[in-house]
Amino acid sequence: MSAIPRPAMRALGVRRTRRWRTAAGALGAALLVGVLGIPGPSSAADEPWMNASLSPDRRADLLSRVMTLEQKVALFNVNGEVTVPALGIPPRHEIDGTSGVHQSELPATAMPSALALASSRNRRLARQWGRQTSTEAFAFGYDGNAAPTMDVVRSPFWGRTWETFGEDPILSGILGASEIRGVQSVEGVYALVKHFGVYNQETGRAQLDNVIDQATMRGTYLRNWAIAARAARPGAVMCAFPKINGEYACESRRLLTRILKREWGWPGFVSTDVNAGHSWSMFEAGTDVAGAPWVGPALLDQVRTGAIPKARFEDMVHRILRTMFAQGLFERRAPGTTGGVIEPPQPLTEAVVARGEEIARKASLQGSVLLRNSGVLPLSSERTRSLAVIGSGADEYLTGTGSPQVPQPARLTTILEGLQQRAAGASVVYAEGTDPMRLGDVLPGPSAVQSSVLTPRGGTGSGLTAQYFANPDFSGVPFIQRTDPQVNIRTGLSSLIETFDEHTRLDPGPVPSPLLVQPGSVRWTGRLRPVASGRYTLSLTHLGAATLYLNGEQVLSDPGTTLNVQRVPVDLTAGQTYDVRIDYSADAPNQCCPATDRPGPTIRFGWVPPVDAATPQMQQAVEAARAADTAVVVVRDNVGEGTDRYTLTLPQGQDALVRAVARVNPRTVVVSATSGPVLMPWLRRVEAVVQAWYPGEAGGSALASLLYGDANFTGRLPVTFPASEEQVEGIVAGANPVADFSAIAPTVRYPERWAMGYRGYLANKQRPLFPFGYGLSYSRVRYQSVRASDVKRGKTGSAVVRVRNRSRRTVTEPVHVYVGRLPGRVSTPIRQLAGVKLVRLGPGRTARVRVAIDRRVLEHWSNARRRWVAPTGRVRVFTGPSAEQLRRSDVFRVTPRRRS
Repeated sequence: MSAIPRPAMRALGVRRTRRWRTAAGALGAALLVGVLGIPGPSSAADEPWMNASLSPDRRADLLSRVMTLEQKVALFNVNGEVTVPALGIPPRHEIDGTSGVHQSELPATAMPSALALASSRNRRLARQWGRQTSTEAFAFGYDGNAAPTMDVVRSPFWGRTWETFGEDPILSGILGASEIRGVQSVEGVYALVKHFGVYNQETGRAQLDNVIDQATMRGTYLRNWAIAARAARPGAVMCAFPKINGEYACESRRLLTRILKREWGWPGFVSTDVNAGHSWSMFEAGTDVAGAPWVGPALLDQVRTGAIPKARFEDMVHRILRTMFAQGLFERRAPGTTGGVIEPPQPLTEAVVARGEEIARKASLQGSVLLRNSGVLPLSSERTRSLAVIGSGADEYLTGTGSPQVPQPARLTTILEGLQQRAAGASVVYAEGTDPMRLGDVLPGPSAVQSSVLTPRGGTGSGLTAQYFANPDFSGVPFIQRTDPQVNIRTGLSSLIETFDEHTRLDPGPVPSPLLVQPGSVRWTGRLRPVASGRYTLSLTHLGAATLYLNGEQVLSDPGTTLNVQRVPVDLTAGQTYDVRIDYSADAPNQCCPATDRPGPTIRFGWVPPVDAATPQMQQAVEAARAADTAVVVVRDNVGEGTDRYTLTLPQGQDALVRAVARVNPRTVVVSATSGPVLMPWLRRVEAVVQAWYPGEAGGSALASLLYGDANFTGRLPVTFPASEEQVEGIVAGANPVADFSAIAPTVRYPERWAMGYRGYLANKQRPLFPFGYGLSYSRVRYQSVRASDVKRGKTGSAVVRVRNRSRRTVTEPVHVYVGRLPGRVSTPIRQLAGVKLVRLGPGRTARVRVAIDRRVLEHWSNARRRWVAPTGRVRVFTGPSAEQLRRSDVFRVTPRRRS
């Protein structure tokens, strides 16, 4: 049996093979009894479920028959103990693995954000990515890999945009299925795919209600899940936090039982997200697994009393066991899980680390998107003898917060390090330019006042003196006093999540407890010393009462009952010192506490200076750029789980930094290392822009290869970049969740139906900053023709696209095929992605590429008829570089299927 500890195996000269045979099972049982003292079956005949030639369903049935009720209840324990050692049932030990294994104790491969994988359009890479994360998860002792994130992006304001495959359900389904296959290609590991339902807002996520009709939900937000569930058969699915039409996703019988399990025929088990369970009724609705308090004696009591019907409970048991058998958990046990307790994880081997770095680098290379190039790229060693690298993120590990993030990258190369290594022989100068990112940067309003113009009350250092009180009225003695570089805090669930991630632990650390769990107040005092004269706008973005004093005079005051931005114009003189005092109380209604998903202390002291280079940090960066042949400015954000963005403007004055640098250096390249789309008001002032997303541990070396032309750009945008925030709101009403910031139970409606993402821009005749599918390269590819054959209703079709590489460089081109409106009176998208395929073209070469047309884009859901409808008639097919740059088209017919 696979419960034999590895040391005992080595002592007996036993070699572990991929599939244990019956004799090995008998030997394992003997060892369990004789060596570990754990009771076990006396012979192989007593454990027929270990016959690997039987189906997973049959094996699950055989094992379930011999299990006691108490043993079955123990099966639902997770991440803490061996489930049923007497029967050799392994534990379920799960961990997040969206962009690498979220292992806090040991280094792991930090992949780029999943948007980079989506940008690559590379199914093979998605499979390699999934296999690598499972290889590492298994090596650390885990058999459940919580990945990928399959939620479709409705709004660029969503804080978890970066861990998804973007805004198109077909692309998400194709890549998601490929990654799931990779995850489950490692024997002993199952995929726990997240987050099933409709989930695209962090603000108020625990009580949020998505009011959505069936056609919108099925046609956009579940379509990718249908592809993945049927094509890849993940072992488990994680149901989401929010409600759907008044019913929690984890309590929705329609969602979990009728659609997922019956309609799609999916055989795995449904697990809740952490704390996403709300009542015992979730089990009858279709949830199979939940954490505390829904386990142990409480679960046993529910089963014994019949509160959970016997048939439903047996189905829950069967689904868990079936997944464990299907994914080989009985045959191949994760290290550290073969004894009576789960042992601490061990470091990865050098070979695994090296392979992880290779895949991370490949994903960053293929996932980076060239958005603009006026000729400065590729860089040449001859022309670039000096390089200025600018931006606080250039020498940092760039990633978001929360469960998708890898706290300790195994082999990190920052962007600065990558450029220093590649530009050997050239002079490379680094300047931060701005303060680092903080959670308060997601708030609306002007950017935070930079630390370099602030002095604490003591007169030394940068920042302001902060006094924290464990009450909302500044009474008594502060429980802590420290220097805060900025007044720039946002707490609540997001700040608790931030404390789990080492890379976000900026000095002097997060808002101290007890303010994380109870209302409190803070007083900041010190001095402001501007370096430029003129009219400034000072601001407070806050929830809770806040007052700003300048030289003892009150200039701003507001009760802050809702999240507000207060502004005041003031004239300041360079070199003059101004006393600053800010009094803040976290006393707004519903402002406490993180455990209830409410925002805690939230405030930012912001400004709009009269000039761009308004701080010593920025002036230093400008001087470095002025002296260099080429300037590379790295801009970034920092969002993640529990943290939506409430503005698409770059934080910390980075727009001003880019403008200031571009003004003195005409050869300025901007690298955008962000969670998703951002506004680029400086776009026409710079020579090149690269969207690198969160680039992962190998992003520095990958980016250097791309900038110097050692590799060609092949990435294409998986999300639309808007021209303005107003443009987003005009397409998706309420896209910015700022109105829900302090709401107890917000409601999100979907009046746009299918018209979101690029489909919404087309329907509303809006031109975005960059459309879905956009991306440049160092090559020129011409789309010469497209031909599509007629297809029978309900079947998969195809289109043949002829493309030619008109350059002297080899290029990999993602060939996209879109279909137009469907026949009939029902409103369907003007264009929607039907398929994509990569083709590698040598210099001057031509290729005919056959792209499958997914049959799902040739049907629509009818709310009235409660089923999918596949109309017949003429459908136009398009191909081109992006959703708005279509070069060729054709028409094919969808014909009725013959009846036999």
